Amino acid sequence: GLAPAVTEWKLTVTPPAYTQQNAEHYSSHGIQVLEGSRIQGNISTNLPVQVASFLMEDAEVIPIVLLPDGKHLSFDFLAKQTGTAHLQLQGIDGFTRQRASSLTWEVFADQNPKLENTWPLRNWATVPLGLVPFSFAASDDFGLTSLEAVFEPLALPLPPGLEIFPNQEIAPLAI
Repeated sequence: GLAPAVTEWKLTVTPPAYTQQNAEHYSSHGIQVLEGSRIQGNISTNLPVQVASFLMEDAEVIPIVLLPDGKHLSFDFLAKQTGTAHLQLQGIDGFTRQRASSLTWEVFADQNPKLENTWPLRNWATVPLGLVPFSFAASDDFGLTSLEAVFEPLALPLPPGLEIFPNQEIAPLAI
């Protein structure tokens, strides 16, 4: 007898919904995914499979669904950390292929958005109700959907050399 072998390997990786990114398709056995992505696989074999197991190196089992024809399998799991899993297939005649295939995934974390103050370049002091020119640049690896700037006056001592005119208060602005 012969042990079943993998003839086709298709992966679909769906990033977390908040990224608003489309699913990507792969036929490779080594992928990089954003933490929280869903990895779905569809496998075809040359011979019917009676028993299939997909084991991670830490002995955790990834559930496998075996379709009635025995030649098509699927799996689906959430990628929380980097890992490797090995597929074991046993044919209807009992012959087993210990490592019919393997999958390695590297999980990377989403980066925090970046906010860069472009003006003023340091704290700014003004009179109450005075105007302060302000600009900034914001970016994120998956794009920004909204941004909110909150300004609060600080109770800071006056810098050396700064004088207050009579009957005026200074409202320092923290950036």
